[in-house]
Amino acid sequence: MTTIDVLNKAGQSGEPYVAPLRAALVRVGPRVAALTGLPLPPMVRLRLLSVPESVTATSASLQRALREAASAVPGATDELVGRLHRQATDATRDVETALWPRTLGKVIYGPAGTPPEIVVTPASYEEARVTEPLMYVAMASKLVQLAAVALRPSLLADAARINLLAVLQRQVPAEQPRPMHVVEGYARLVSQTIAADLTGGTSLERRPGDPEPSGAFRVAEQLRELAPYNQATALAEQAKPFVEAVLQAGGPELIQRVLLDDRMWPMSADLAAPAAWIARHVPGGGIR
Repeated sequence: MTTIDVLNKAGQSGEPYVAPLRAALVRVGPRVAALTGLPLPPMVRLRLLSVPESVTATSASLQRALREAASAVPGATDELVGRLHRQATDATRDVETALWPRTLGKVIYGPAGTPPEIVVTPASYEEARVTEPLMYVAMASKLVQLAAVALRPSLLADAARINLLAVLQRQVPAEQPRPMHVVEGYARLVSQTIAADLTGGTSLERRPGDPEPSGAFRVAEQLRELAPYNQATALAEQAKPFVEAVLQAGGPELIQRVLLDDRMWPMSADLAAPAAWIARHVPGGGIR
């Protein structure tokens, strides 16, 4: 049994979204568990924050992930951890400040050592004029990510560990494993399936009569297609063909194996050529 806890820390701007977000989580949660085979954590917490508080929360989460990862990485000094934290904070601050009107949620570590949680900025939902399908997409996507972390609690720290090793071993991006790509791609596929099922259609485009997003939202939408802001979108899009192929080869159980076994984490080349990865890791080449 999963408890849904929605905490409004954004003041009056967050009040209109507390009940709809809780209802969306309650509605999509069982479908996420059924489609993925991943158990949801006992407590799903969503915090509503202002945009500046959300940026600060991301920085704190990055610092915690790096510190946890450093304990398992020889040579990861406090100086290196501090330097990477500053670099990551600067980069994410720039991205989040530019794209907040289009950012409908994120999964980060909670405050003061608490488990990972969903963070939503009400201002983003106001600019997006969020429709019911979009809310289902956003919440289902974040629940898939939370479920992946529940399966592998070190997942957020694993991403930081990959970054630490990349610096220490002077790896180029092509040499770095991509577990978070798998999670993002899987979250996108599952969330879109759920939203289409709940709304009775195959398209998530705005329907006749739906409110149009703001000008700030449209600007952020355009920025998402440009470097360096397109990295998050590219991450999920690059992984979608890989995730689809893995699901066809072994179903949700194979996705779970990928998340749990470091040796199965795909590299960038694997994302572009899933058949070769499947031939290496799936008995019989994934024939079902």
